[in-house]
Amino acid sequence: MSTTSISTAASAPKSELSTAPNLEYFRKHAKALLKQVTASDPLTVQRVQVHLTKFVVGSPFLLSDAQWIIAREQGFESWPKFKAHLDSLAGEISIVGSDAPVEAKLSSNTALPMGDEAVMSKTGKPWEEWFTILDARGAVKMSHKEIVAILHNEYGIGSWWQQMLTVGYEQARGLRVKNQSCAGYYQVSINKTINAPLAALFDAWANNDIREQWLPGAKLTIRKANPGKNLRITWHEGGNIEVNFYAKGDFKTQCSVQHDKFTDQELIEPIRAYWAAALERLKALLEQ
Repeated sequence: MSTTSISTAASAPKSELSTAPNLEYFRKHAKALLKQVTASDPLTVQRVQVHLTKFVVGSPFLLSDAQWIIAREQGFESWPKFKAHLDSLAGEISIVGSDAPVEAKLSSNTALPMGDEAVMSKTGKPWEEWFTILDARGAVKMSHKEIVAILHNEYGIGSWWQQMLTVGYEQARGLRVKNQSCAGYYQVSINKTINAPLAALFDAWANNDIREQWLPGAKLTIRKANPGKNLRITWHEGGNIEVNFYAKGDFKTQCSVQHDKFTDQELIEPIRAYWAAALERLKALLEQ
């Protein structure tokens, strides 16, 4: 399938790569994507349809198409441009031996949850200084709650920044991977702003008949509904979902979906793609 022959959905550039900038990793990822599409995996097909809107099961799909999808997901127009970017990053990364101290192993491309300037502004110290402080306290062997307690009791850090610093430290020291909660589960969050009143968007989730139009066949149970505010949902194929609604005006609403408590890290990107495609269908339904 030629990517030039199919209409594509817009893809906003990402501020950072979703993993280490390693070309071989993404080549293998593209091959795995091709294999999943060939096997007609439903979640993978929906992931492809986010970018190839006319793609259907059985359509020709080549490795070059899979590479193009990967590039688009990373915010690049084409695989060659993405590859050139990875090649430029490769020259900036120094390899540190396994016997190096923990501080030295923090790669410059570690996906921290917040930029250094913001951390410095709000907490008075940059990431590296916080890492040094927490390393000295033996935080690498502590629980999430114990690290938070140090930041609260000894440094007076507010509740939101306690969590931000603790998560960043855990990610930097390999105690937690991106999208993993402190309980060890994985989670995915995705937002979509839709040109529709808040009430209409809420009903599109809460009303079974309307929901079936954009989320067909979904096996779920709404556990708690706060009209105009949020929904808490049990997803019977794995995990829980919380949906929050934020009015951005009389006819514009932001929908925030968090899918959490699933145990397989390999599901992160398929689930993200599933919800991205679903919210595009919801947007199309309500804006028609």
